[in-house]
Amino acid sequence: MPTGKTASSSRRYRKVLGRNAEYASAAIWNIVFHRNITTTTATDPQCNNIAIQADMVKVQTDLAADNNLIQTLSDMLLLPSKDDIENDSEDDEVQFIKIRRNAISTIGTLSSVEENKLRLASNGTLLDSLMVAARLDVDTDVRRRATRTIRYLAQGGNTCATQMAIRYGVRMDLLARLATSDKDSETKNQAIGAFSLVSSTAIMSLLEHQVQQAIALSTIYLISTLGQTIKHIDLCMLALLHLSDVPGNCLWMMNQNGFLDILHFVLTEKSFSLIALEYTVKILCNLSGERVNLPRLGRTDKILRTLADLTSLNGANYSIVRNFSVETIVRLSDEESNLSIMAENQAILTALVLFALEAPDGLLLKRRVKEALLKLVPGI
Repeated sequence: MPTGKTASSSRRYRKVLGRNAEYASAAIWNIVFHRNITTTTATDPQCNNIAIQADMVKVQTDLAADNNLIQTLSDMLLLPSKDDIENDSEDDEVQFIKIRRNAISTIGTLSSVEENKLRLASNGTLLDSLMVAARLDVDTDVRRRATRTIRYLAQGGNTCATQMAIRYGVRMDLLARLATSDKDSETKNQAIGAFSLVSSTAIMSLLEHQVQQAIALSTIYLISTLGQTIKHIDLCMLALLHLSDVPGNCLWMMNQNGFLDILHFVLTEKSFSLIALEYTVKILCNLSGERVNLPRLGRTDKILRTLADLTSLNGANYSIVRNFSVETIVRLSDEESNLSIMAENQAILTALVLFALEAPDGLLLKRRVKEALLKLVPGI
């Protein structure tokens, strides 16, 4: 620990360094932010800034391609260092916050440019700094902007999301926890948007099973914790659907505590979107594709009742939901231990009979429904 003149000199040096870093971060931010200004003025019929706007997009792509600059901005997000903290004053803390705000604003603006997304999403050091800032920064603005930036990058498509999921790995759970624990509501919204976008867009088959399982458990946690208030439920269920498409995952997912309860909740919650309903019934159908899952599904009364209810939904919009519900019921009837339970379930029998009567001739599923009825009610 420096003492006397040495400590004083060291402190003055840090203050000058911090002040220069603040000025530098502000200057970079002003250059990058100029695109937003020209975008606004370019919409005014009295102005003609299109050429300037195009030039600024090139400036922003050039800046994003500068590895030294991105490294510097990533480092700025983590200021102050442990050594700085020991002798920080209140003024120093304010200065560091300004530096981090400028840095994350710059990164956020660069990440909003489509041409930059893949490059930035592939930068592991930057992704790590964003995760630390999103979770641990004392400043609400920095946390909010960091989670928003992660969401921006995840919007870059499958490759971006996959790169991010690979880098974050099991730390995806930390992003989900942020969506329920942060004190700022907008940071929570950005966090769940970031988590659900990465989870639903990443190519699951390219991720390690441990990461896939972390995403599944985090999604279950989010839905069970947030309930009706959850945002992006369609993306959450899409992530689970992609996971259930990967061989071997259905048995593991079936064995997770509360997983069937989550599916039942989404299938019966009236406020959720039709697309969320479709994703969820497809997940249930995928689960029934694993023969080892059939006995437990067939013994779960609320699942049988829900499947019967879904087959009775009217309207062309519900055709996907009806067909996958009927397909699941038919698969359940392939398990001999389910037959007596299903035969005693009047709602299931009614659903199958109505489908057999109303479905167009020549439909393969109609023939399979008739075969299922013969097993459930011999001599029908």
